[in-house]
Amino acid sequence: MEKFLEKVALWLEKIRSTPVLGSLVEDLITMTQLVSDCLKGIYEELPRGTVIGILAALFYAFSPVDLILDIIPFAGYLDDAAVISLILELGLARDLMQYRDWKRQKRLEGIEVCRRDLVLELLDAIGDNDLAAAYLTEDRRIRLLLAKPGDLSRPLPCRTRYVAIDEARLAALDLSDWEQLGDFFSQLFRDSRFRWSRFGRQPFRPEYACQIDDAFVLVD
Repeated sequence: MEKFLEKVALWLEKIRSTPVLGSLVEDLITMTQLVSDCLKGIYEELPRGTVIGILAALFYAFSPVDLILDIIPFAGYLDDAAVISLILELGLARDLMQYRDWKRQKRLEGIEVCRRDLVLELLDAIGDNDLAAAYLTEDRRIRLLLAKPGDLSRPLPCRTRYVAIDEARLAALDLSDWEQLGDFFSQLFRDSRFRWSRFGRQPFRPEYACQIDDAFVLVD
């Protein structure tokens, strides 16, 4: 099965720029993910007919002999597209839609669990200090500016503490680029359990896109 999935991945790369099958790439990717999650016991809502339909489409697409040979430019792809489209029309499309909805829900649940875990980790790193500001560094760590509790000085003396983030866990939740990470952590730092300094909650930003506010002075 591993060799077959490798072949699927190579074929998907091959057809990405193919105009005929390009619109079916997402369906093919979903098909392989659906079968994989089913075999792992992660997804248990897969009807037997769906399994047969998916395997028929994938095995046909990678068959060494097609109804129309792939040596004819685009002709083989047309043949593959016709078979896959037919299987989708016979009811598989509905199952793929349900699976996509399930994956979206699982992702949202995973993001919420990850956010709760990170809030606890950050609260532990902050300790009894007030949080003055938080940034995402270029090497993808969280930089915290911490002030003594209740300090009313201006500028406010702050120490720096870095917190590593689990990039693999975030990537598994489709949180990898700067914009996605920024949105995720912006929501995270709105948690009411964070005790901010006298200047109140500061916007979470990438460190490269801003300078330390004049209201703070580093004492590290």
